[in-house]
Amino acid sequence: MIFRIFIFLLLSSCTKESYQWYNGSIAKALSKISNEPEKILFLDFYSENWGACVRLDAETLSNQAVITFSKQNFISIKLKPWTDEDASELFNSFNGTGIPLLLYLNGDGIEIDRIAGYYPADEYLKKITDIYNGVDTFLSLKNSFISGSRTSEMLSKLSEKCKSSADVEFCNSVYLDIIDNNSNLDSAVVFTAELFFAKNQLNKDGTPSEMIRLINKHDNLDYQKDAYQTLVYHYQRSGEMVDEAKIYKEFSDKFNADSNILNGYAWRMTELKLNLEDALIKSTLAAQLTAENPENQANILDTKAEILWLLDRYEEAIDVINLAIDINSDSDYFREQKIKFQNSKKE
Repeated sequence: MIFRIFIFLLLSSCTKESYQWYNGSIAKALSKISNEPEKILFLDFYSENWGACVRLDAETLSNQAVITFSKQNFISIKLKPWTDEDASELFNSFNGTGIPLLLYLNGDGIEIDRIAGYYPADEYLKKITDIYNGVDTFLSLKNSFISGSRTSEMLSKLSEKCKSSADVEFCNSVYLDIIDNNSNLDSAVVFTAELFFAKNQLNKDGTPSEMIRLINKHDNLDYQKDAYQTLVYHYQRSGEMVDEAKIYKEFSDKFNADSNILNGYAWRMTELKLNLEDALIKSTLAAQLTAENPENQANILDTKAEILWLLDRYEEAIDVINLAIDINSDSDYFREQKIKFQNSKKE
């Protein structure tokens, strides 16, 4: 009897349903939706080599409740913007900045809403249920605005949605309305509008004066952080490496108690091969700040080791990567780094 139960459980686990991905083109998927108008097109921009994407697949999109809901209501397509030119062009057209980016489109190819980043299964299921039902989606809020609604709550929600929206013309109208009628709105909503127009100027003619004015105007560190990150991303995207390194250094100087900013700056400098001595100081500080968080500290130690390697300080690079390996002995990447450093030492 026990053996039969074991076999039943084994067979049950083997027959769990997998997420259903559509293998056709987006055009064919939209045509398919014309015959199934109750369905939504779901585009998952991802990479097999990016941790948050891997985790989303393994933990969230493998959840049976998520699979069942998605199968009933979505036509789902996976796209690789980092390696596929067409996917990259589409990603950029939707103002994509990071992955995973999850887009939900209606049958006309118009964005209903989006989700950026990883969420655990229960939170993700709540979000996609709201998207399917049109609860506070970008499209539902847009339609309310066009119909004349200007409540503070609606403008606040729409302001947040417009941060990542590709509908620049519409969001321009939203933010103009916020600037003109800001007395009843939260300061964060007004700042988002100010940031939007400063970003527009930056993208239009490369002039950072409005963004720098925002940094100097606001004492709120979160506002300053948003402005700095926008500047850094702009210079990175436009290939202005010297300006990027300069503003990123200023950013890391001001936020020198934030290990994520320090490590992000230090690692980016290894890619640009600029400010390496300063990056070494910042990575050392970041490692000290994460002493009680070994997992994060291991990644920061890897950054520090990479900098030392670029500075031809091979012995020190090996010593530091060994510390990272001591924390995470299962990391193949850390071991590969060590081999790289050792080979450089032999040359």
